[in-house]
Amino acid sequence: MALASQLRARGTQANVLFVCGPDRLLPQLAAGRVPHAALGLNRGSCVLVHPRRLARAAERLGADVAVTATVGYLGAALRLGGFHAPIVGVEHGDLLRLRAQRPIRRGIDWSDRVIGALAHDAEVAVSHFMAELVTRGPHARLVVTIPHGVATDTRPPPLPDSSVLRLGFLGRLFPGKGLDRLLRAMALLAERDGLPVSLRVAGDGPMRSRWEELAQQLGLSDAVTFVGWTDDIVGHWAQCHVAVAPNDSFVESFCMSMLEAMAAGRPTLVTNRGALPELVLDGITGRVVAAGDEHMLAAAISEYGANPTQIQLHGAEARSRAETTYSLETAALGYVDLTHRLDVMRARSLHRRRRPDRPSPGL
Repeated sequence: MALASQLRARGTQANVLFVCGPDRLLPQLAAGRVPHAALGLNRGSCVLVHPRRLARAAERLGADVAVTATVGYLGAALRLGGFHAPIVGVEHGDLLRLRAQRPIRRGIDWSDRVIGALAHDAEVAVSHFMAELVTRGPHARLVVTIPHGVATDTRPPPLPDSSVLRLGFLGRLFPGKGLDRLLRAMALLAERDGLPVSLRVAGDGPMRSRWEELAQQLGLSDAVTFVGWTDDIVGHWAQCHVAVAPNDSFVESFCMSMLEAMAAGRPTLVTNRGALPELVLDGITGRVVAAGDEHMLAAAISEYGANPTQIQLHGAEARSRAETTYSLETAALGYVDLTHRLDVMRARSLHRRRRPDRPSPGL
């Protein structure tokens, strides 16, 4: 939604087409004045039964380029429905999930991926890490990297006025996210250094009850707060000094929560999983430690606890990086540039098709 609003602010008529319905996005659609339409189907895959309906809806919105949320059946349905303009698919991380699926499900989703690669003219990878992964298998003719963007039009909130180092986590609570590693690192600090550290956990998932129990077992009940899901992202980071993504086995395709923390002027402490090291400049905007190493995680936390000035310096650099490399404007410019490249490719293709065959040179 934010990207569509930014594109419209720059003169690109960005519209949104929902296969099902807008649901919770209606307030943002109204606030951003983004035109939209909805097919009202029960499931996304229903477009395979109604491809013409999907293509007509895109045409009614005046789409010169269609951007789909994944590289899969949506592009194929548009083509089957008679949509002739370029189609761009965004690879957010579906390829990463393929590895963990059961053989039958993996085969179905891999077929969807292959069909989608044939139907799309270009693919957008949200990180260089994902771009490399995309090019290892079937992919569209053109693959570009356009990272997510974040709003930086408001000033970051001030750091909490507290002698306790306040850590923050935001994300889904499921295996591989490493919150258990972070809890054990906090326990190490309490036992070894006596460093006062607290943790605010925003998010929910199947591991919540188990990690709440682990916090109790480690004697951290008073130091750890599980707040559940929140829409007030800035408000969450306003209560934290340092943002942490302690992933051990889960591979991130990007990690929007860390970018939002950077926009809020918070240092980001992450592990070297997936695209996380790409987002964070170690020793400049935050710290990057080895995944699964609780002692390294504890040492990085201790470093921030002993040096409040470093929190301010890394936080300021993180904010600066969000404003330049990862701003919404930068993301919008990436999509505008991509549409220009597709226009050039299409014009060249049409020229080759219309050019009369040259006579064979005489001998």
